[in-house]
Amino acid sequence: MKSAGIIYHYFPSKEDLFQACLERVSAFDTMRETLAAIQNDPPDLFLRKVGAAYLTMMREDQRLVRLFLLVFSSVHSHPELPPLALRRVVPAFIQPLFAYLQGQVELGVLRPLPPVSVALQLFGPLAMRAITNHLSPMALPVPQIADDVFVDTLVQTFLDGARMRGDAIPPEGGHSH
Repeated sequence: MKSAGIIYHYFPSKEDLFQACLERVSAFDTMRETLAAIQNDPPDLFLRKVGAAYLTMMREDQRLVRLFLLVFSSVHSHPELPPLALRRVVPAFIQPLFAYLQGQVELGVLRPLPPVSVALQLFGPLAMRAITNHLSPMALPVPQIADDVFVDTLVQTFLDGARMRGDAIPPEGGHSH
């Protein structure tokens, strides 16, 4: 007799099963290694490489895309999944990105920005791009652009607001007059 319940012999809960799936995705380790290798690049090159690596990872690892979609589609029914996913995502992407950006702030190249805003501004559009790359071209009634053009535009837009300049807006929502 074959039963789907047999999985609970190996995994006591859905959370354990999901965690095991996340651990099998080597792309997280690859991304961490990529970010470590480019820590000395200037911001425009660093961020372009991060964006390209992220889109390549999402294009080449279908398990990762399916896990990503599972987490976002089940946030309301399984709120325990996002924190489990973040345990893999934060050390692979977020911490190295924040360490790099903090170093650029300390060098006076970039303004200090709220870390969560940075993560959302960079990875939000990249995640949407990765998802739309998996949709049929007919599903999106807009002209498609190449990933490198998308990443270049994203990085330039981000850096236009993040670079240090004399008339920069004060951090933390302050206003200059």
